[in-house]
Amino acid sequence: RPFAQRHTEFWQWVDSIQPGIRPSPFFAIWGRGGAKSMSAEGAVIKLAAHKIRNYAWYVSSTQDKADQHVDSISAMLESSRTNMYYPEIAERAVNKYGNSKGWRRSRLRTASGFTIDALGLDTGARGGKIGEYRPDLIIIDDVDELSDSFSVTKKKIDSLTKTLLPAGSNDCAILFIQNLITPDSIASRLLDGRADFITDKIISGPYPAIENMEYEQRDGKFIITGGTPTWAGQDLVVAQNQIVTWGFSAFMQEAQHEVDKTGGIWDHID
Repeated sequence: RPFAQRHTEFWQWVDSIQPGIRPSPFFAIWGRGGAKSMSAEGAVIKLAAHKIRNYAWYVSSTQDKADQHVDSISAMLESSRTNMYYPEIAERAVNKYGNSKGWRRSRLRTASGFTIDALGLDTGARGGKIGEYRPDLIIIDDVDELSDSFSVTKKKIDSLTKTLLPAGSNDCAILFIQNLITPDSIASRLLDGRADFITDKIISGPYPAIENMEYEQRDGKFIITGGTPTWAGQDLVVAQNQIVTWGFSAFMQEAQHEVDKTGGIWDHID
């Protein structure tokens, strides 16, 4: 599908990143289903292929989630298209004995020397470096969970601000990509100014799946009757199918950024 406005904003930021220069962090508030993680994963490959960055961290709420993102990146790297244009970045790093040197589930290392580690906030990840490199690219993707309590959110913020972000290089590029799911999430705090970190961020969004969405309830089912999709890849038909599959309340939270407040997303309950 063609890019939406948010995708254009994002890739312009990726294209602006240069070696040795710290870019303003990019804070993307995109709904679920809007190519959020796919864009982040693709950006890692582009920056690696053009040798703009050497060492990346992919941070998620859990180690398993972070591992899944790195698995997706490895699949992209091993694709025939990547091999065609960037064969060096598509090859795994091997030592002189021919064994894989850095292709475990939580770390991916290519023959060109690019390395990416998967870090989960639930594993107490600590700062580190590969050789002389500190991470010069940090992707923070899906660190908020619906069930996060105030204390859990505070612990996550402490991990980010006291352990992970300080470990970045002087020119570290930071991408924080998340949908708004609760009023006190990390993303919500970054948006309304309660958070005191990455304060020089570029804000992209919030972009819901459907702007000015209209709906009605028919025989217990919620039907979209109007609205403008913000991306062709998540049009009204796709959004309607997501409502049927996810449930209306989940769709409003995950794709529309309607956080759970009194008098909010539960008003539709009959």
